Amino acid sequence: MMLVLEAIQAGREWKNLLGGLPYVEEVANGLDLRGANLNGVSLSGSHLDEVDLSGASLLQADLSHCNMPGAKLRDAVLDRSDLQGAVLRWADLRGAKLRNADLREADLRAVRFDAADIRRADLREANVLIRDLVRTEWKGVKVTRPPDAAKREVTSNPDTSGASDTPVVPEGEQRTEEPRPVEPVTDEEAAYGDG
Repeated sequence: MMLVLEAIQAGREWKNLLGGLPYVEEVANGLDLRGANLNGVSLSGSHLDEVDLSGASLLQADLSHCNMPGAKLRDAVLDRSDLQGAVLRWADLRGAKLRNADLREADLRAVRFDAADIRRADLREANVLIRDLVRTEWKGVKVTRPPDAAKREVTSNPDTSGASDTPVVPEGEQRTEEPRPVEPVTDEEAAYGDG
């Protein structure tokens, strides 16, 4: 695993080094880094397209400006990690922990966040739709509304059923009504974006 990590950090070809790792054949594309301990590593600017990091531990890792479209990060731990400017389009972050993570300016389009915990993460200027955060724990997340709107901080889980851009409470303002509960979305609705 150390050779793989060194190759990724140096920007060298690393995918061919995975062939000798146990259980690599269980991952269809062979890009198996499941369960890896990558706490505190710097992979800034790396290309990790479609890599499987399910169950990996990436506490305080530097993944800023990483190119990770289609990556699998199910149940991965990314607390306090730097993902600023990372491309995570189509990534699977179901069940992942991203508490206090820096996701500013990240490309999070079509990311699966089901059951993820992104409390107190910084999503300012990130490309993400609030509706993609259904069934996600995101209290205290900092987000920015569309380009002409002021910066906002989420104070509780708003109703995201059927909304593509649900308003959040601006910093310094109080909510005047109780938040409505998020309506459950069926797997079929989630798969087709009808939720």
